[in-house]
Amino acid sequence: MLVSAGVWHRGSTIDSSVLFLVAEAAAAHPEGTAWTAEDLREIADDYDRQADTVRAQAIEFERTAAAITPLMDIKGFRRSALAVAASMRWKEASELRRMAADHREEGARLLAKAKGE
Repeated sequence: MLVSAGVWHRGSTIDSSVLFLVAEAAAAHPEGTAWTAEDLREIADDYDRQADTVRAQAIEFERTAAAITPLMDIKGFRRSALAVAASMRWKEASELRRMAADHREEGARLLAKAKGE
């Protein structure tokens, strides 16, 4: 399990660049203080930007695979590898979007809690 900004992520498959975002956000956050709704929104925006980057990589892998003709890759190894890489990137982008949504939900919960007090 991965925890970032107090939100647990089950079965996370994200790469080290996303973990860097989490570590960077945690380092910028003063020790012993609670996360604010604004902090969580900024983290969610970072996740969305990372998801856009990963999505673009997946599209590029798919385009490259489609451009390889059977004569260029007789056994299909390159096309297959690119398809697997694209699939992994799509899954990662989906996970990042889910994490962004989790952080936005938590931020909304914090705002509602603050208004209720």
